[in-house]
Amino acid sequence: MLKELFSQLFYFNKTDRIWQLPFACAICVGAPLLVSAYFDKLNYGIVASLGGLVFLYIPKTKIHHRMVILMACSFGMATSFTLGALSHFSPTLIGLVLGMIASLGAMVCRFYQLNTPGNFFFIMLATLGAYMPFEVANLPYLSGLVLIGTMFACVIAFIYSIATFQKTAIETPKEHTYLGFEEVIVDPVIIGIFVGLSVFVAGLIGLEKPYWVPITCVAIMQGMTMRSTWIRQLHRVVGTAVGVGLSWVLLSFSLNEWSIAVLIMLFSFLSEYFVVRNYGFAMLFITPMTILMAESSGVISADSSTLIVLTRLEDIVLGSLIGVLGGLFLHTPNLRNLVSKSLKFLYFFKNAR
Repeated sequence: MLKELFSQLFYFNKTDRIWQLPFACAICVGAPLLVSAYFDKLNYGIVASLGGLVFLYIPKTKIHHRMVILMACSFGMATSFTLGALSHFSPTLIGLVLGMIASLGAMVCRFYQLNTPGNFFFIMLATLGAYMPFEVANLPYLSGLVLIGTMFACVIAFIYSIATFQKTAIETPKEHTYLGFEEVIVDPVIIGIFVGLSVFVAGLIGLEKPYWVPITCVAIMQGMTMRSTWIRQLHRVVGTAVGVGLSWVLLSFSLNEWSIAVLIMLFSFLSEYFVVRNYGFAMLFITPMTILMAESSGVISADSSTLIVLTRLEDIVLGSLIGVLGGLFLHTPNLRNLVSKSLKFLYFFKNAR
């Protein structure tokens, strides 16, 4: 079993993903950064580039269906960011808000059978909004930047779809079939509970801006089987460890706004190119990309590199542990049945009143 798990680290899956997709993703993420770097406002470009991540939800269906999916996801990501940012003003509510967003996001994604990345980027934007430093008056402006990023991504997605229409196999949208109470309601509630718990534990032990704790927790719990949870955990630990080392090397240099923008574009391309081939290898690029996006408020000094990397490593370890605990809970029938019975009791009690 262990030999098989470790062999997965070096196994690259075959895929029909064309190189134009990660290239288009890099444009969606990188163009706002380059524009903001020109105007010396990289922190605003970072917020807009978060909206550009909606491009990753593009399906392999006909163009009109693709655009509907992307616009719906754009609304969801902008809403998630805004709700997360609203919790920024009351730290005690962050865990509750992020837990609710994780649950509702998972419910919607499962009900409409939205493929990977599922609710991951919804909770990612909500988390960054919750821990991002900003003034109250700037909240509408920041939410608008996310929307601008999603709008730009939709335009790039339309151009990409036209340019590659004959190079990709077109899939017929699946008929929506209800997956059942357990998968659509119970599992998302459990995910939300553990995401909220991860934020609470991080605050309890005094972690500063632990945005990677809930993000890591969600990423681990997205494994659909217990075996895949362990494989994903192993990939994430190894890939993140190497990625943290790469981040430390990069942050040891005094990076200006232009170099940060170019690095994020490069890592965005590489992570999307490899994520369908080898998750652990992709984490090598996802880790420094996320650190640069979350920590960049202008210029990152070399003196702060070690502290940033160590802090984020603490977040990853805690989020991984709680994510694995949530995965065990999620795939233990007796525990899932306990949650299921409780939810059904609340539902029938409410309707009986």
